[in-house]
Amino acid sequence: MENADAGEAFRSLEKNNPFGANLDSYKLFHLPSVSRVLETGWSLPTSLSSPTMPGKAPRLDFIRQNLQMMTSMLETSGDNLSPEMRANLECEIKSLLQKVSSMTGSSSS
Repeated sequence: MENADAGEAFRSLEKNNPFGANLDSYKLFHLPSVSRVLETGWSLPTSLSSPTMPGKAPRLDFIRQNLQMMTSMLETSGDNLSPEMRANLECEIKSLLQKVSSMTGSSSS
């Protein structure tokens, strides 16, 4: 998503308040794309990526399951996403699934 698109979506949230009073506040974070993060060697902190014990690497099976769940959610999202956004997400998820599968030596299907 482009920064301008994200900013526009953020302003729309502020104006329309689609979540009602249940949503106290929200912030817009500009993060690099998942591909760029992986290519540069960054990784999510273990506490954000899986429920593992401190000091242990994230469980790749857990990550794969979450990516597969994200794929399923994307497939059932209907027309809530633009075709471009859907294609970008599908590409990112597929790429991550392939990387996780290559690390564990199993298929992503």
